[in-house]
Amino acid sequence: MPDVELKPQVYKDPRPKEFFDPFHARVRDHEPEPVYEFVRTVTLLWALIGFRARAFGTEKVPNGPVILAPNHASFMDEEAFASAFEILKRGGAVVMYCEGGRSRTGGLAETARPGIGRLALEAGVPVVPVAILGSYQVRNWKRLQFPKVTIQFGEPFRFERIEHPDREQQQAAADEIFGRIKTLHADLAALGHNGAKRAARERGRARRSRSLPPAPDRARRSRSRAS
Repeated sequence: MPDVELKPQVYKDPRPKEFFDPFHARVRDHEPEPVYEFVRTVTLLWALIGFRARAFGTEKVPNGPVILAPNHASFMDEEAFASAFEILKRGGAVVMYCEGGRSRTGGLAETARPGIGRLALEAGVPVVPVAILGSYQVRNWKRLQFPKVTIQFGEPFRFERIEHPDREQQQAAADEIFGRIKTLHADLAALGHNGAKRAARERGRARRSRSLPPAPDRARRSRSRAS
């Protein structure tokens, strides 16, 4: 059965700039509204139950400020950049997509848009590449089909801060970020949903074993507690 058809992509919102100004102003001057936590919780439960969404590597995400860079798409205008910088200044997290359009097949675009490169260079904060597998089929719930969605976080990295990067520098940084996303996504696709879960469990066991003291020390500690 084919996937549910996506609506045509619209890159320019017909509403005037003034419509969005109050929202940008509030984001820049205030912490997230209390209703955000409620919406986040409901959305998380829906993702976990409806799409069996699972995220691996969350321990790699540093406390803010941080830029999360997943595959799939969005656009940011100049006002959105200003809001993003204010969020990062106060230690928050910003999610910005690298590509220029939603994927209809689950594949990634050929190139990245330079916007995320500009944000990463001007902010100089850690960037965490994120790979998302299976999200292009989430609209199939309308046919009572609930695909799995798996999210893999990569290692954080950062660029040396450039106050006013030129277009070439922005594109180079965006390409570097997107290259890491592509590698992460290819590895995730090769593993598949179940393979990613097994790999995450193995990494967790390896981390726990590294954090344990040597066997003789554990034995001595056990004897001392017993005595």
